[in-house]
Amino acid sequence: MKTHRHYLSPLISLIAVTVLASFSVLCAQEAFDIKAHYEKAEYMIPMRDGVNLYTQVYTPKDESQKYPILLFRTPYSVRYYGAGNYRRVLGPNDDYAREGFIFVYQDVRGKFKSEGKFVVMKPHKPAKSSPQDT
Repeated sequence: MKTHRHYLSPLISLIAVTVLASFSVLCAQEAFDIKAHYEKAEYMIPMRDGVNLYTQVYTPKDESQKYPILLFRTPYSVRYYGAGNYRRVLGPNDDYAREGFIFVYQDVRGKFKSEGKFVVMKPHKPAKSSPQDT
């Protein structure tokens, strides 16, 4: 029984080192430089009732094609306020930025840099006058 333990310990160590080495190679993917590939613009988007919503738009610098848009609206702050302050990651992960998505981040009504009164939950209105109401 002792002889089996003698061979088992180095084998487990070898397997652990191999797994860790392969994991580090997978994680060593080159970081995506957002400032090199994207332009950031900040807007105050007017609503029908006169309230302005703070919005950040990240567009690819490559304008040779059309790109899909991902819109993120949050009551928890879009952060990184200021034209020179870029997010570290755009979208759920870097793959979306590598594909050239346009990213739009918006503070909801009444939160952080957006104007208006924040309402936690609005009552259901089945006869909405327009799909533009936000």
